Amino acid sequence: MGIIVFLLLLEHLLLGIILVNKFDKKNLFSFSEKFASGIILGMTVGFLIILYASLIFNDLWYGIITCILLELFIILWQFKLITDFVKNYLQKIKFANSNRKNIFEIFIDFLFIFTLILIFLLVLLGVLFGEESQLRSINTTGFSDTLYHLGMIQKIANSHPFILEEHIFANINITYHFLVNFASATLLKLNLGILTAFHLPTMIMGISGIFLFFTIGKRVFKSSFLSFITLFLILIGSGLGFLWFFQDVQNINNTQPTYISALIETVKNPPHEYTHLDMRTGGKLKESKTPHNIVWIVPVISFLSHQRSSILGFSLFSFIFLFLWRYKNENSLWKIGLIAGFLPLIHIHTMIALLIAVFGWFIFSKNKKQWVLLTITTLIVSFVVIISLNGSAISLKEGNFFYLNFGWMTCEHAQNWFSCSEAEGTDKNAFIFWSKNFGIIFWTWILVLLIFTFKNIHPKINLAIKHDNFLKWIIAPSFFLFVIPNLISFQPWEFDNNKVLFYWWIMAVFITIGFANLIYQKIKSDKNKVFVLLLITIYLFLGTFAGIIDTQARILNFKKKHYLLWNQPNQKLATYVKNNSTTNSLFLTGKSPFNTISTISGRQLYMGNDIWLSSHGINIKERENIIKEILYKNNIELACNEKIDYILLDDDLLRSYPLTNIEFFKTLKIAYKDDLNNIFLIKIECTDIKTVKVERFIEKIKEEVKNKS
Repeated sequence: MGIIVFLLLLEHLLLGIILVNKFDKKNLFSFSEKFASGIILGMTVGFLIILYASLIFNDLWYGIITCILLELFIILWQFKLITDFVKNYLQKIKFANSNRKNIFEIFIDFLFIFTLILIFLLVLLGVLFGEESQLRSINTTGFSDTLYHLGMIQKIANSHPFILEEHIFANINITYHFLVNFASATLLKLNLGILTAFHLPTMIMGISGIFLFFTIGKRVFKSSFLSFITLFLILIGSGLGFLWFFQDVQNINNTQPTYISALIETVKNPPHEYTHLDMRTGGKLKESKTPHNIVWIVPVISFLSHQRSSILGFSLFSFIFLFLWRYKNENSLWKIGLIAGFLPLIHIHTMIALLIAVFGWFIFSKNKKQWVLLTITTLIVSFVVIISLNGSAISLKEGNFFYLNFGWMTCEHAQNWFSCSEAEGTDKNAFIFWSKNFGIIFWTWILVLLIFTFKNIHPKINLAIKHDNFLKWIIAPSFFLFVIPNLISFQPWEFDNNKVLFYWWIMAVFITIGFANLIYQKIKSDKNKVFVLLLITIYLFLGTFAGIIDTQARILNFKKKHYLLWNQPNQKLATYVKNNSTTNSLFLTGKSPFNTISTISGRQLYMGNDIWLSSHGINIKERENIIKEILYKNNIELACNEKIDYILLDDDLLRSYPLTNIEFFKTLKIAYKDDLNNIFLIKIECTDIKTVKVERFIEKIKEEVKNKS
């Protein structure tokens, strides 16, 4: 099956190159920009074709075959376009080989890009890895997310007939932007293996997005070095958490012979993360639950590792961003809405960020019509996509969506949306919170905003910025991308607004590097070189040190920070379920994210982890009451009415529903039990309901007689 996967991905690439050339009619993209964009578009559209074909035929296999044939037809139809693209590539190589300066520049670019991609891959692959045929997941931020993704991947891959349902909440449409997991499920269906299937789509898309943003930076700054610094800050940039790092160094200084040895020891074994120092967001080791309210986790760890959908959103945004910039003066911006409209399936927060950014461009644009058409096209395509999937992409059941909440995670608002309530681990002042979390990037961004707003701060600097077309173009969308997520929360858990703020962060980094470059160009001279280099060093230290500490700790110590996801008894249970139950069997289990029925067997749960479900806005109260009625009152008839096929009696179920009458359920048909008698899989046979009813009636009569006597 490996050759089929290779051919499928190659077809995706060739399809993407065709699509990019259709978008880039005026050849405003460079060759490298077209190539990276082709990968992003090809992967996105290719897996969308498989998705819709699978839904039409109710079979994932037919979806894959249809995609292969359709893409092959399109490639043969547009074959000349592809051959012209290859000829252009060969000419680029020939030109580069004839010029030593070009060879050296390509080598430097390669080193910079390789460094960025290596950091990304080392963090990404540390999220989930195999050891002695057992999967392990990072045990700090994101391990729970990994289990959710694994369960969805297994459910989609094993679904027959093919339907899109929430894998941990039966009989409702998927509430999560699922395309990345669908891509992995497709590869798993092709027998690629869970580790490779899990990582390959995010690896390809993440690398392509980083590469494309690098080319954008190089185009903007005319410098590979500045482009590298920009991407490094986007990935590793952080706030003021390093202040607590030096406190930790001081605390262990007494146990070390020198301050330097204390410093080295703290770097090697940091007691906690310095970009996640808070008590409210969870997902960390106990010792890092500190009250400092730093929640802006270094982006390469937060958005480009366990948040799989964010990686696809980031990469697609890089293409959309490039297209909007290069074609901002044209009347063809609406075309990008044909791709952006699928963002509800890819990453809904990227769509929210894009619409906010478009609003910023609209406000200050002379040609407002093009931005209106782009918005309308995006919304129409999104509406059609959601309707065509019966609301699968955004099926909101309950919970606070789009509510006023000032200052993002600054504090809790018990009285109203603006004023802060007293609570440990929060801040009373939003500016202090923003400063701690975003650090020098935030301060520099504010400074540039002031220069754009007030004309007489410094004439030369003001004039230079006013004439920088790129800075002028992104300043307005960056403003709204910061302000709106700090006024409105888009999900029940306000922490998730960081997924929208990430796009402010990208623009803010471009703005701050652009501003620093303008200052450098104005004051550079031999006598100022040392001073300028010192300022650059301080700037980079303040902007990245906390992120560097956390990232290197994740990379160098990743084996020490992983959970073994499932023990041997649970793996045996999962194997039994996979081999002895139908793909559409429904299981009643406990609420733990470590659910082997879902994550290994790919079977659907009646109701899984309540934290995931609540964060997606799903109403779990009614379903919880039904489960309690079944488990506490031995109501097998209700279980049959709910079409539950199996009940898993184990420690997780008893923790989730402690009043369960376990002895009663053991009297039913036991399909499987482990060697230690800790796990019992009960098969619900609805044909025996009458017998159960009679037994319950007799028990009730006996109890009444006993009470009377």
